[in-house]
Amino acid sequence: LVLNPSDEISLKRVVNVPKRGVGDTSLTRIDMHARARGIAFFQALDEADAAGLTGKALTGVRRFLALMDDLRALEGGPGAVVEAVLERTGYKWQPAASRR
Repeated sequence: LVLNPSDEISLKRVVNVPKRGVGDTSLTRIDMHARARGIAFFQALDEADAAGLTGKALTGVRRFLALMDDLRALEGGPGAVVEAVLERTGYKWQPAASRR
């Protein structure tokens, strides 16, 4: 998705993972906005407020877009991107001793 934001299936799968407050209703609004405007789903995310998102959903979309921007700006190849994704999303496992 970092390399191909046009991958709508992957985008819809990860936009709310981990939970960002962007549920099915929000995704439907974004999808309808994209279709009405004839734009890609990813571009419609950037117009989430115009699509009717507010509150947690709008904040979640904005945070997701900021994460994607940060990941695209990384240098160091795929390994650096994967490492950043794991750290920034909270999926990187740490032994109990290092969490203290």
